Amino acid sequence: DLFLYNERLVNLPTSVCSCRHITSINLAFNQLKALPESMTSLASLLAVNLARNSFSSFPDVLCHMTRLERLQMQENELQLIPTSIGYLVNLRVLALHHNKLSYLPPSISNLLRLQTLELHANQFRSISPSLGALSPVPKVRV
Repeated sequence: DLFLYNERLVNLPTSVCSCRHITSINLAFNQLKALPESMTSLASLLAVNLARNSFSSFPDVLCHMTRLERLQMQENELQLIPTSIGYLVNLRVLALHHNKLSYLPPSISNLLRLQTLELHANQFRSISPSLGALSPVPKVRV
């Protein structure tokens, strides 16, 4: 596990991407706005915590980390979740609460292992029909 919690990081140190065997990385309470493409080399990652950073867009690199089981991106400035989120088929926990989301892509229905989906405190006007396609139905907090 790698904890870089509350370190005032603006960029992820490149040396982190050489830690190929870490399974969990906590980058919460920093000032990150983006992640480097080299992060795809962290193929063993199962959990990523990016809560309370400065992300306004969802980092594409995360959608290539298909082993991820837990992704926490609450309390950022996210406005859009890409269709490629559907590649994260092993996700069990997805925390996106306290952002600026108003829409979920239909590909969210690919996350068949999802057990917890935190969406409250966003800007949704309606519940996405794609949530109804999830089976078994995860614990959803809207």
